[in-house]
Amino acid sequence: MHVVERQRLRGLSRGFTIIELLTTLAVSAVIFALAVPGFTHMMASHRLTDTANAFVESLNQARLQAVRGNQRTIFCSNSGISNQNVDPTPGKLLATACNEQAGAVYAMQGTAVGSDPVQAAPALPNNIALGSSNGGVTVQALRFAGDGLARDNTSGSPANGLVADIYAHDMSTNNRRCIYIFTGSVVRTCTYTGSSCPAGAPASCN
Repeated sequence: MHVVERQRLRGLSRGFTIIELLTTLAVSAVIFALAVPGFTHMMASHRLTDTANAFVESLNQARLQAVRGNQRTIFCSNSGISNQNVDPTPGKLLATACNEQAGAVYAMQGTAVGSDPVQAAPALPNNIALGSSNGGVTVQALRFAGDGLARDNTSGSPANGLVADIYAHDMSTNNRRCIYIFTGSVVRTCTYTGSSCPAGAPASCN
């Protein structure tokens, strides 16, 4: 074998030097440090959006059940008082049935409350929580009638305003999903940055 060929083969089998390995590790560490925060934010954003979608699905189920069964349904609050006041006929029975299960849906038969929810309360993933809007009621109780409209607690008119304030602990921007209902029927979810969702939907609501 020629001398030049033997030298080339020895060069190929030499492997990486310590400096080359350290350089590779340093570059990998920088890339990892830059990528992890973005990935963490993306995952938190997905969890937040999925949770908001689960609450919207509960609202849709409350409306669907009311129309299909021509009966009242209740979208539960996390507040016993809000649940009790949403429909004065069942009173405390409803507050007990909802048991502060935010987003659960119950159907009414006259003044009786169904023993099982039509829709279970959405689960809250790690680092996802309900905010403190609506004077401490973080999810607003709503009642739906056979016409499919959500009614206001006191006036009985179609509901307007903030229904749920959901936020992520580990996000500093776009950290809230604010769910609103308009004219008792149109549900809209907004992405918002702040300490709480506005009572009225912001202009940038998507």
